[in-house]
Amino acid sequence: RRRNFIRPQQMPYRTATGETYDCGEFEAAMDRALVLADWEGFARRREASRAKGRLRGRGLGMYIEVCAALGDRMEIRFDPTGDVTIIAGTFSYGQGHETTYAQMLAGWLGLPVEEVARSVSDAGRARAPAARRPADPDAPTVEPGAAGRLPRPDPRDQVASVEREALKVALQCPELAGSWVDALETPAFRSPAYIAVHTAIVDAGGAAAGLTDRAWLDAVLAACPDDAVRAVVHELAVDALPIDQADTRYAQSVIARLLEIDAARRINDVKARLQRIEPSSDPDTYQALFADVLALESYRRGLREQVAGGSS
Repeated sequence: RRRNFIRPQQMPYRTATGETYDCGEFEAAMDRALVLADWEGFARRREASRAKGRLRGRGLGMYIEVCAALGDRMEIRFDPTGDVTIIAGTFSYGQGHETTYAQMLAGWLGLPVEEVARSVSDAGRARAPAARRPADPDAPTVEPGAAGRLPRPDPRDQVASVEREALKVALQCPELAGSWVDALETPAFRSPAYIAVHTAIVDAGGAAAGLTDRAWLDAVLAACPDDAVRAVVHELAVDALPIDQADTRYAQSVIARLLEIDAARRINDVKARLQRIEPSSDPDTYQALFADVLALESYRRGLREQVAGGSS
C-alpha cells in the first residue's frame, strides 16, 4: 500500500481519469492509524482470542471521499433588529462548523471573531426549539406568513437541497443535462413544492422538447396549474447555480445524485419486501426480488461514478 500512495511532494496530483488530489499525507495518516490500532500487538490479541476459542483477523484499507459535490453554500440574512441568521445546507457531526462559520462571518463583517462566535452560540441556544425538525422527515417546513404559497422544505434537509439543485439544472440549462432530465420521475421528489415543479417540467415536454432559455421557461410556466407553482419555478429559475460555469458533466452529475438517492430508497423498499418472503415457500418471487436488488445496486454504483466524475 505504501508504494501506491501519492506523495505529498506530488501534490496537486492529476490522475489518469482527470481527478485532481489537491492535498494529502496518506502514508502519515496510515502510520498514525497503525499506532492507534496497536498493529504490532496483533499477535498477542490473536493468541488471547484463540485461547477463548475465537478467531481474530485483521485488514487495512485506505478510503477517500469526494466532498461538496454540489458546491455547498451558506446564506447570511440580516433582519431589521440587527440579528444575523446563518442558513447552511450542512450538518455538523463534530467538524466544528459553528467555529468555522463564525470565523468566516467575522472576516466578512470585520468584527472580532470572539463576538461573532458568542452571537452564533447564543442564537443557536435561543432558537433551538424552533429549529427542531418535523417528526416526518419528508414533511415541509411552513414559513410564517406563507399563506397562498407552497411551503418550502426545511433548508437543512440535504435531500431536499439535492432536489432543488436538480430542478435548477432542469430549468436553467436543460440542454446540458439532456436525457438525464427526462430520466427523473416524480417519485424521486419528496417536497410538495418540488413535486409540483417537476410535474410542470414533464408536462412542458422535458428536455426532449428541445427548448432553451426564455422559450423553455415560458413552456414550464404555462404548464403550471396555478400562481403558487409558478412562483416556485421563477425562484428556481433565477437562483444561481453553485458553480461559475455549468457544463454537461456538472449538470448530469447533479441529476445523477438525485437519481442515486431515489435508487437507494427503491433498494430499501425491495429489501424490505424480500425480508417478508420465505424463500422455500415462494422461491420465484424471492428470486425475482433478489434480482431486482442486484440490478438496482449496479444502477446505483453507476450513478455514484457519474456524481464523482461531475464533481472534479
